[in-house]
Amino acid sequence: MEVNWTPFYELSDASVRKNVPRTPGVYTFWELKGGYWKCFYVGQALNLADRLLQHLSSQETNKHLKERLSKPNQRFRYTEVSKLGERNGILKYLYVTYSPDCNTEEIRGVAFPVNLP
Repeated sequence: MEVNWTPFYELSDASVRKNVPRTPGVYTFWELKGGYWKCFYVGQALNLADRLLQHLSSQETNKHLKERLSKPNQRFRYTEVSKLGERNGILKYLYVTYSPDCNTEEIRGVAFPVNLP
C-alpha cells in the first residue's frame, strides 16, 4: 500500500495547529538520536489534529510518552487514511518495523505493509 507521508514537522502546539488537518490518519513521532532520526511512537486517530494536541497537553496519560515529549527537537509526520481497517493495518506495520519504545501496549491485528516515512 502506498501512502503520502508529510515532511517532518516540529512537534509543537503551533506546528500541529498550522499543519495538521482534522481528518483520520496515522502519525509517527521522531527524535534525533546519535545523528539518526528514531521513531519513538506510532498512533492513529479519527481526528489527527485533536489527537496530536491531546498528546502535547497535560492530559497525556502515557508517562513514557509525556516525558519524551518534554524534550526538545521532536518531530512528527502523518498520512491521511480514512478507513479504520487500513489505519489499524498501517499502525501495526509501523509498530513491528520501528519497535517504538513509547508505545506501551502491543498493537494487535494484521500488518499492512506501506512505504515507510
